[in-house]
Amino acid sequence: MPEQEQNFVIMDCSQRGISKLPTSLEFGHPISVINFQSNRIKALEMSTFARVDNIEELDLSANQITQIQNFTFAPFHSLALLRLSHNYLTEVSPGLLDGMRNLRVLEIGHNVIQRLNNTAFRATPNLQELRMQYNPIFELPEQLFK
Repeated sequence: MPEQEQNFVIMDCSQRGISKLPTSLEFGHPISVINFQSNRIKALEMSTFARVDNIEELDLSANQITQIQNFTFAPFHSLALLRLSHNYLTEVSPGLLDGMRNLRVLEIGHNVIQRLNNTAFRATPNLQELRMQYNPIFELPEQLFK
């Protein structure tokens, strides 16, 4: 059962040895925070979060994620914090963050991202904090934040 904290329902699935998420997650309670930190998740499909909304924080850090299908996070219109650090992501594809207009903090540090597309962050107009330290990025596109 999820734990409640200040009107937030937190689902903590960290350090559970999870290697794959179901094709379509569904919860019986409204969830505000989901923590999948420190598991063995390798990929996320577009339909994984199709039936989940009103999430404000999602932590997928310290997994083995190499691939996230575009529009996977599209249902998260309320998402303010997304943690994807300490994975094996190689890029932030143009459609990855689509639908995330309220995203304020994105953590993608400690991956293997080498380059960023010009339009990578266009769908996140409220982004205030971007943590992308310890990635082998050698050059940032001029139009990245326009």
